[in-house]
Amino acid sequence: MHRSSYQIACATVAVLTLVLLNLPPRTAERVKGWVGHSFLPFFGIKKGIQYIGGKTIDSTLPRAELIRELNALHQTNQILKMDLARLDGISSENARLRTQLQMRPGPQGYMRLARVVGRDPANWWRTLQIDLGERDGVRINQAVWTPEGLVGRVQQVNPHRALVALVGDPACRVSVKIRETEECGILTAAPFTAFDPRLVQLIHLPADTTATPGNLIVTSGLSEFFPADIPVGKIVSLSRSRGSVQATARVHLAVDSARLQEVWVMIQPEVAQR
Repeated sequence: MHRSSYQIACATVAVLTLVLLNLPPRTAERVKGWVGHSFLPFFGIKKGIQYIGGKTIDSTLPRAELIRELNALHQTNQILKMDLARLDGISSENARLRTQLQMRPGPQGYMRLARVVGRDPANWWRTLQIDLGERDGVRINQAVWTPEGLVGRVQQVNPHRALVALVGDPACRVSVKIRETEECGILTAAPFTAFDPRLVQLIHLPADTTATPGNLIVTSGLSEFFPADIPVGKIVSLSRSRGSVQATARVHLAVDSARLQEVWVMIQPEVAQR
């Protein structure tokens, strides 16, 4: 059965071949055109698949390059966030007051990313160690922060490492102001800081302060170490003693130092040029 079908098919092909060979030229051209149009969709599909595949291959970047570009964009985004937070509160009044008081401009510089590589188990909430040192331009008292807010200042430096005193450490007192009232004070550790490292005390506020819980605390810019208007935290509560000329406030820090893996160090221009 199969053999006879095969023979019939072969005979049919042979007959069609003879017929095509003996057709007039014009008729043969028409038959060729009809056959070509019949198979054209298949050729179109093949070329389309090849084109799409080629474009896909051309537009695909190596994974390592994509990760590198993504990390670079992430770091740029963090720097822009920190610059925006710092510059948001700066006004013409600040510049005018500095001119009147003959104060030198606040510290300027560029930011450099550092990894947290160590902590002191006995003073977990007071210090941390980073992987940048003197050879990288790091110097004592340089500001350390993140897009969320101030972390602390550089306390010790060796060629390849630096020790950072965190906000809340008695060695890291910070001159700050209340964004809403422009009242200045000093941020320092308190007895309750040992139980909750994110709670610190704001002292030297005027007794008649108009500050309220929820007000934002930022750096004042009156220090030669910290630029103005870096977010520090928010007021949780205020305390006024009868007969006292000062008030104090409890402040919740913006940065959770226990979760830090990376920080930014402000390298001063004179260091960067060396």
